[in-house]
Amino acid sequence: MNDNNTPLLENITILPVILSGGSGSRLWPLSTQDKPKQFHRLDSEHSLLQQTLNRCRNESNFAAPLIIGNVQHVDLIRGECAAMNLQEYDIIAEPIARNTAPAIGLAAQYAQDKYGDNIVMLVMPSDHAIKDVNAFQNAVRLSAGLCLKKALITIGITPDRPETGYGYIKIGDNRDDVRQVHHVDQFVEKPDAETAQKMVDSQKYLWNAGIFMFTAKNILACLQSYQAELTHYISIAWQAKAADKNCFTPELQAMHDCPSISIDHAVMELAYNIGVIPVQMGWSDIGNWDAIADISSPDDDKNIIIGPQQVSGNKFIDSHNVLIHADKCSITAIGIENLTIIESNGHILIMPRGQAQLARKASE
Repeated sequence: MNDNNTPLLENITILPVILSGGSGSRLWPLSTQDKPKQFHRLDSEHSLLQQTLNRCRNESNFAAPLIIGNVQHVDLIRGECAAMNLQEYDIIAEPIARNTAPAIGLAAQYAQDKYGDNIVMLVMPSDHAIKDVNAFQNAVRLSAGLCLKKALITIGITPDRPETGYGYIKIGDNRDDVRQVHHVDQFVEKPDAETAQKMVDSQKYLWNAGIFMFTAKNILACLQSYQAELTHYISIAWQAKAADKNCFTPELQAMHDCPSISIDHAVMELAYNIGVIPVQMGWSDIGNWDAIADISSPDDDKNIIIGPQQVSGNKFIDSHNVLIHADKCSITAIGIENLTIIESNGHILIMPRGQAQLARKASE
C-alpha cells in the first residue's frame, strides 16, 4: 500500500541489524555465557540466530545483515553464518555490554558510513521465534516507507493472553498516511497479572517485541537530542574502532564510559513521531522454558520432549504435563506431573512447570 506519497518499497534498502548480545540466563543450564540461547537449536534444525537471519535472506530490498554481539562470541557468529552458507555479513563485536541504545547507535554509525543517511534499519533480537514469516515481512514492507518520513516504527504483537513477562505498547489513533499503523500513546513496563489482564481485555495494548525500524540519520538525531552523552561516547568508540575483515570492534574505554540504557528508555519513550503496527505472527521471545513449551507440540498427555536429534530414549510413563530437554543422556519420567527436567552442560535442573523464572536463580 502506498498512501499520501509514502515512498515505494522498491526504492528502499533495508539493513537488518541483529542484536545478539543477550545471555539467555533464564534458559540455564542449556544457555550459558559461553553459548547463549541464540546459538542453540531448540524446536528447529536451525539455531535462533540462523532463523532470524533467514527472515531477511533472499529478499531484494534487504542489504547484507549486520550482527552485533559480544566480542567473545565472534567465532560462534561466524560459525553460524558459515553453517547456513551466508557469506555477506558484518559484525560489530562489543568489548563490553552496554544495552540496546549504544548497540543501535553503533549500528547507525556503521549504516551511515556504508549506505548513507537514508538507509532504513530493521533492528531485531537474535533469539526470538516467529512462526508466520510472511506476516513479519509484510509488516516490515508496510513500515519501511514511513521511516523515510522521519517516523520511528515498532512492530507490536497482538496479545492472545495476559503476560507479565513482556512490556506493552498502548496504541493510539491510526496514522493518516498508512492506516494500518497507529500512533503510540505509551510504553508500559512489565505489568502484574491483574493489570496485564485489564490491558488485554481493553484491546488497546500490544506486546513490545523489541523490533524497530528507522533511518540511520533519524535515530542518530534522536540519540543526540535525548542522549547526548551516549552519542558522544559511541562516536568516539566508532571512530577509534579496530577492524578485522568484516568484524569491527569499538574502542574499549569509550564503551566503558558510555551510559548503559535500553533504546526504549533512551529514545522510544521520549520521541514524538513513533508509530506501531499490530501484527499476529506467532511470536515468542523464548524467554524461559515455559515459553518453549508454549510453542512446542505436546503429546496427548501434554508432555514435551525438546533436544538434539541424536538423543533418543526419552520417554514418559504415566506422566502428565512434563517437559524434558536432554543433551547427552536419555530421561524416563515415571508417574510424575507438572515438572520441567533439563540436562545440559553437566547440570540437571528440575523445577515445577509454571515457575520457569527459577532457572535464572539457579544460574547465579
